[in-house]
Amino acid sequence: MKKLILIDGNSLLFRAYYATAYPGATLMKTSKGQYTNALFAFINMIDKIKEFKFDHILVAFDTGEPTFRHKKYDNYKAGRADLPEELETQFPLIYEYLKTINFNQYSLVGYEADDIIGTFAKKASLEGFQVEIFSSDRDLLQLVNDNVAVNLLKKGMKEIERFTPDYFQSEFGFEVDKFIDYKALMGDPSDNIPGVPGVGPKTAAKLIVDYSSIDNIYQNLGFIKGALKDKLSENKSQAYTSKELVSIFCDIPTNLTLNDLVYQIEDPQVLIEFYQKYELHSLARTIKVLQVDETELTKNEIEFKIINSELELEKILEPNLSLYLEMDNENYHLANIWGLGISNGKKNYYVSADLFLKSPAFKVYIENEKINKITYDLKSLIVKLKYHGLKVAGFSYDLLLAAYLVDSHIGKEELARILLALDYQDVEYDELVYGKGVNKAFPKDFEKGYYHIANKAHAIYKIKDKTLRLLKENKQIELFENLELPLANVLANMEYQGLMVNYEELLSQEKTLIKEIGDL
Repeated sequence: MKKLILIDGNSLLFRAYYATAYPGATLMKTSKGQYTNALFAFINMIDKIKEFKFDHILVAFDTGEPTFRHKKYDNYKAGRADLPEELETQFPLIYEYLKTINFNQYSLVGYEADDIIGTFAKKASLEGFQVEIFSSDRDLLQLVNDNVAVNLLKKGMKEIERFTPDYFQSEFGFEVDKFIDYKALMGDPSDNIPGVPGVGPKTAAKLIVDYSSIDNIYQNLGFIKGALKDKLSENKSQAYTSKELVSIFCDIPTNLTLNDLVYQIEDPQVLIEFYQKYELHSLARTIKVLQVDETELTKNEIEFKIINSELELEKILEPNLSLYLEMDNENYHLANIWGLGISNGKKNYYVSADLFLKSPAFKVYIENEKINKITYDLKSLIVKLKYHGLKVAGFSYDLLLAAYLVDSHIGKEELARILLALDYQDVEYDELVYGKGVNKAFPKDFEKGYYHIANKAHAIYKIKDKTLRLLKENKQIELFENLELPLANVLANMEYQGLMVNYEELLSQEKTLIKEIGDL
């Protein structure tokens, strides 16, 4: 059986935004200031929906223009607050994302997303499709039938309440075809639909169970007693207007057909590029790119040389080199060294740990404070090489520290992601070279790994001037040179040497605190 997924785009986007824009929250944004919190949450919702097997897809959006409902009732959706600017600026990003993943999207002036969903749910149901609707709008429950299920989102996508005819009956106590009348009696404050004042969910449900419809309620108004009768009598016109407003129109004028909604799987590389563009690095690293030619791993390939001897190493050591130390995990105290990348911006090299750690020439070079050098993550370099008897000195630049000062959000990522945030796209993600988790390992094609390490050193050299310019523009260059770089040395020595602790003093303080807590 063919399956059509229908998504209420506005509903998902609003839920995505407000789930991440709670009071006190720091909203995600790119290094250029573009907000992405709603985009990030929206993508996570869509990824959950992708787990449902389907071959047709449509995401429906409101246009923001008045609809036929506004003509029927002037106050329809009146009083709604304007969209927050932080959300409004993310709509184009959502449209771009949906285009990237080949999700069909549609809106129509004069109609709401609900009407689009209703129309295509009806068409698909009549043609024997299984239809799954995703929204947080309970109005869509009126579309439920044997071929159409409505999935109401709760807590993002962590919980989904799936309504079928049987489940609807068990939850409401009456059949789906009576839902419109039930909603009309209650009204809907979020859409400014009046309903019958004073009639809430329990009263509306009882009336529907007893009388089946609004028509039958008014035909039997004489059997209803007290204040409820008065409320119904005084608001009869309002009840029928509300029924018109809550009813989804399932025959919008459109040339779009079900054949136009066929889903085609997206190109993973294009999706990675989208994620990179908006600095959604954690999402990019979840994508496994299959059948990527190794020659296409980077957009601009560099040439590099493998250094195989002490003599070769001694010849390339010069001032102002970029050095990058590659290790097999983030805990540099325990990590194994996979090699060293060296670059002067034009010539790039890979040196094995066995060679440079035993090299007299390298020892002289790395310990000479008068020979300028640059790197990424100076603190880990100092600590790791101390374990091998080398005293690191002479470094005037650390890309990790510079990136953190430029934007604290990007300074916490791996090197490739920091470079991407700085518009440098020529270093591959570690996961695409080494794998990840328990499967992380140096590639069997050794030269691929050697290239990756040399390329990182090259990138550090190339991006240095840009980051220094940004630091100067932000008036942070003195902070970088006079505080952050010297502090990296201090912290490295503290990590390596540790701190002495007075055990007896700690015990004494513990006893004092226990007593004070007991006295509270």
